[in-house]
Amino acid sequence: AFLGWNSKTKDSIANNDFMTWTFKFWQEWLNDPDYNNPVQEAINSANATYPGVANQNILALHGSQTLRWRD
Repeated sequence: AFLGWNSKTKDSIANNDFMTWTFKFWQEWLNDPDYNNPVQEAINSANATYPGVANQNILALHGSQTLRWRD
């Protein structure tokens, strides 16, 4: 799977949504001790936690949405 944003992302002291979104994504994807969470589930969780990021830029996911870390 390959993830990318459809435009440039900006972070500042006042707005670090992309950094916190990325941290949440990795935390969710790797949180399961069996590494069984699919990548799309981690994306959905990060989007739910930081919806402003998804509103500012659309995430492009290429490849399998069901990819699991253990794969």
